[in-house]
Amino acid sequence: MKNSIEDVLGYKFQNILLLQEALNHPSLNTTKWKKIKTYQRLEFLGDAVIQLVLSHYIYALAFQYSEGELSLMMSNLVNGEVSARIAKSIYLGKYIAMSYSEENDLGRTKNSNLEDALEAVIGAIYLDGGLEEARKVIHSLWKDMIDAKSISSLTRKNEKTELQEILQEMRVELPQYRCIGIEKEKDEEIFVIEVSAGRWKCEGRGKNKREAERSAAKEMLKFMAKGKQKS
Repeated sequence: MKNSIEDVLGYKFQNILLLQEALNHPSLNTTKWKKIKTYQRLEFLGDAVIQLVLSHYIYALAFQYSEGELSLMMSNLVNGEVSARIAKSIYLGKYIAMSYSEENDLGRTKNSNLEDALEAVIGAIYLDGGLEEARKVIHSLWKDMIDAKSISSLTRKNEKTELQEILQEMRVELPQYRCIGIEKEKDEEIFVIEVSAGRWKCEGRGKNKREAERSAAKEMLKFMAKGKQKS
């Protein structure tokens, strides 16, 4: 049975302090007198390491794709929703050290916390064991998305990209997104985002702002499609 985060990751730290730092939420720094190293700096590093490893991987594997298609693949591989989903799959939330108030505010299930902590852990592995060890862990965590069978699906455009391209062709102003509310649903925060472009306005909901923006863009695409059918 896998009891520790090291077991889950399949990596044993030489410097355990790096792992502890990667799992320290910023909410632990409640006073200016006692500062604890939190995951924010490691998160910055880990994000760059993930980008490097995955971009190298798809460059080598997807040799038949153009630069634009490779960029689209990367945007579908490295975004908050994917990172949070991977973090949830390894139950990373239960290992994060955070303040009582953050925990009571559902901090262990917030996508933003999970995404940040996952990136920080990768940054810690890179500092502890080097790029090759980080590469092994990243490949293991992203394996279901980067195998030869799945990689072609990464060229699908997300709703925001598709909406923007359609509006550009129509010579309509680019879509604007704004948060118009936060709702509570089954002990989770649900963001409400409004997207506007020209005379159109639509709303979308999601567990984070990125997800809600994509939902709003999807609703506008549906609305525009119905308009075309009527005409």
